[in-house]
This record gives sequence, structure tokens and C-alpha cells, in this order.
Amino acid sequence: MSAKDKDQKLISEKLGDIKTRLDQLEAMLSNGPYAIGAAFTFADCALIPTMFFANLLMPMLGEPSPT
Repeated sequence: MSAKDKDQKLISEKLGDIKTRLDQLEAMLSNGPYAIGAAFTFADCALIPTMFFANLLMPMLGEPSPT
């Protein structure tokens, strides 16, 4: 991701979308110890690679990791 190839306007728009979705996800996860209630499910497993990717991508775009 070369700096000269980045569309800063598009990046800013999409980062806003990502932050909104992460806030929504955090609100949904605040109701219990796991994604869908009291038991660990595949939904929790699906979050692991998503958050791993977000933790790598966000700093590359100049934002802090969402952890």
C-alpha cells in the first residue's frame, strides 16, 4: 500500500464506516460473555479472524487498533 496510491478521501469514508460497525459490534457484545449469549459458539470463532485483520489493517491506514 504505497502512500502515493492511497485515496485519502475514500480511506476516511471507509474508516468511518468501520468505526461505526465496530461500535455496533461492541454494543452487541456487551450483553454477555460471548457473541450470542452465555455459550461459546461459532459466532465467537468468526470474530477472531475479523478482529485479527482489523488489528493489522487499522494501523496501516493511520488509525489505532480496535483492541
